[in-house]
Amino acid sequence: MLLLINYLETLALICSIINYKKFETKALKGFLFLLMLTNIVEWGNFYRLFAIKHSTNWVANIRNPIEFIFIGWFYSTIINNTKIKLYIKWLNWFIIVTSVINLIFFQGFYYLDSYTIILGSCFCLYYIIVYLIQLMKTPNIPNLLLYPYFWISVGFLFFYTGQSILLSFFQYFLYINDFSSFRTIWYFFIILINIILYSCLSIAFFCRLKPTNTLLQE
Repeated sequence: MLLLINYLETLALICSIINYKKFETKALKGFLFLLMLTNIVEWGNFYRLFAIKHSTNWVANIRNPIEFIFIGWFYSTIINNTKIKLYIKWLNWFIIVTSVINLIFFQGFYYLDSYTIILGSCFCLYYIIVYLIQLMKTPNIPNLLLYPYFWISVGFLFFYTGQSILLSFFQYFLYINDFSSFRTIWYFFIILINIILYSCLSIAFFCRLKPTNTLLQE
């Protein structure tokens, strides 16, 4: 069933490639890079191409901070508040520093650095909420069902919320060294939030921005 996630990631990548020339902003075009990186990592891990000492976690430990930095950059281009843009810049640096510290001193290079994922997910949720509040306060708000940034935000809202909660429980069950009661819940929700995310991204890539909308400023 986890293979379904790989197929969804590939589908989202194909959608971004098909629509790339129609993307109006750098913020949207940047998703081609993120999805290419995601597909390389996930398919490479699936075929054990990156396995070192029987672990592929090290690839995710490098990729995840890159994703969080990208999401920060993405929202800094569409959020109008100058102060929030500055916060995002500093939070991006913070996630880099804490990720390196976690790799070296705490969870290590070959173990999944869940602390970094939880922290980065919380930062991204902050960006998303700020943007959605801004969107709701925008005069002449566009049709949200046709607005790419809305679909992107909804997808990541569900994904990062679910991911941070699941990994918080993951640490507890790791501590007691018994995943038997958690494994079914883990697989169900990790698949669900990925279905939501990549479905929303795929829809977003077929939506178009209105040139007159002030949110188009980069």
